[in-house]
Amino acid sequence: MPVTRWDARVLTRAAVATVLAFLFGWLVTAATDEGGISWGARAGRTLPLAPVCSAIGVWVALGPAAARGEARALAALGRSRAQIVAAAVAGAALVVVASAVALVALRRVDVAGFFPTAPHVGSWRWEGTGFVDRVHGLFV
Repeated sequence: MPVTRWDARVLTRAAVATVLAFLFGWLVTAATDEGGISWGARAGRTLPLAPVCSAIGVWVALGPAAARGEARALAALGRSRAQIVAAAVAGAALVVVASAVALVALRRVDVAGFFPTAPHVGSWRWEGTGFVDRVHGLFV
């Protein structure tokens, strides 16, 4: 399948829309977090939303093509539905792959804020004559 100027334009539109959706998600995360955390932690909280942002990017890129009839025209010229949407999906996927590489490569991006774990604190203590759990009021 040859790559046409239409494919390049749709790929670019999908990539730009995906980046804008991701930046909007990042700003919403920054505006609604508890404050005082690094931008890397904010990025870590936003990166799991990258697939949703890519879906928005594909929708934004293909919406005008469907409304103007470009998709029907390409189908009439012999392109399959998969060939029509391939450029938009590739443009959005480039952004998701770049964010995944950034997640792996940059140590400043912290995903612990998005996937927190509860620390395990032992409540049993030895107090000379036995073990005491003051949290639950138990004595052994």
